[in-house]
Amino acid sequence: YASVGTSTWLCFVTDKLTPDPMGKIQIYPFTSKDTYNMAGTMQGGGLTYRWAREQFFPEGTSYDEINKLIETSPPGANGVLFLPYLMGERSPWWNANVRGSFLGLSGATNKADMLRAVLEGVTYNMRLILDDIRKMNRFEGEMNMIGGGAKGDVWAQMFADAFNMTVYKPQTVEEATSFGAVILAAVGIGAIPDFDSAKKLIRIISQNNPNAERTKIYEERARIFKDAYLALEPLAEKILMGGNN
Repeated sequence: YASVGTSTWLCFVTDKLTPDPMGKIQIYPFTSKDTYNMAGTMQGGGLTYRWAREQFFPEGTSYDEINKLIETSPPGANGVLFLPYLMGERSPWWNANVRGSFLGLSGATNKADMLRAVLEGVTYNMRLILDDIRKMNRFEGEMNMIGGGAKGDVWAQMFADAFNMTVYKPQTVEEATSFGAVILAAVGIGAIPDFDSAKKLIRIISQNNPNAERTKIYEERARIFKDAYLALEPLAEKILMGGNN
C-alpha cells in the first residue's frame, strides 16, 4: 500500500526476508511469524502538496479546486519537473542537504503545470522507492492507497499510471492508520479471530486502473527525474550554504 500523508511511504508485506545492502529500504517484523514489512518513506508527500497550496492559492482554497486545475495540464506537466525535497529526503536518497527545485520552466508554463509537476514529483520519488523494493522482492499487480492524498482522484490516477498497477481506495483513508491499530488490538484480545477475518472490515470504494499511454510517459519522466536528482546532488550542500536552513 501507499500512504500519502504529511510524509509518504510505500509498504509491502512479504514472507521473504531480503535485507537491502544499500540501506534504502527498511525491513521489520510484521504481525505473524516469518512475515515482514518492506517500506520506503519519503520526507514530505502531502506536506509538499500543502506547501504548494499555501504558495499558489489564497487561504481556504480547497484541494478539490486545485485538483480540477491540475487536470487541465497533461501527464508530464508540459515538460516541468519538480524535485519534492523541501526537508531533505529519506528514501531513496538519505540526503539531509538536498532541497526542492522546479526544472523545465518556460514562458508558456502556467500554474496548472507547476502544480501537476509537484504531485508528479512525489509520484516519481515513490516510483523510485518501488523500484528499490522490486530489486529485492516481487511487487506487482495492485495496491491500496491511504492518507489525505488519497481523497482526490488525480493523485490516485498518477500512482496507477506511474506504477502501472491498479490502485484501490478504502472507505477509511485519513483514518486508516488508526483503523489498523484498532484491528491489531482486536486480534490481540481475541475480539477478531485473525487478520484474514479482519479483511471483511475493509471496504474498497473506488479503483484507478493504469492507462498504457500515460504509463509510457511516466516511465520516461521518472528516468529523467532520477537523472535530474543525480545531476543536482553534487550542488546540494553548496545550495544549502547559501540559505538559512
